[in-house]
Amino acid sequence: MLQDAVRAEFIINVPALLMIGFAIAVLFLVIGYRERVDLSKRERSIRIGLVLLGLMVIVTPLSWYGSLAIVDSVVQMGIGEIVILTTLVTIGGIIIGASLQFDQKSQSENQ
Repeated sequence: MLQDAVRAEFIINVPALLMIGFAIAVLFLVIGYRERVDLSKRERSIRIGLVLLGLMVIVTPLSWYGSLAIVDSVVQMGIGEIVILTTLVTIGGIIIGASLQFDQKSQSENQ
């Protein structure tokens, strides 16, 4: 009976987590572009920033529709929403691919 009376509830502030993720991605990019001495640190920072930025671009719209599905239990998506999701996921994938291309280009320059 006591177990039924105690119920833990908490709220995760998803927009704040998404803003923190974008801020960290931008921070890594700024650190990478400002680094002038250690080129390996520069490449790593830019790569991490680009991958994180791409992941955040992918996760942001998906988390919005995921929260709608949790709250409303039914999400009606039209062709416009599907096109927007597809476009944003594609842009995120291009950003992640650019970070991999940046890595390959920097490795070929070092050899």
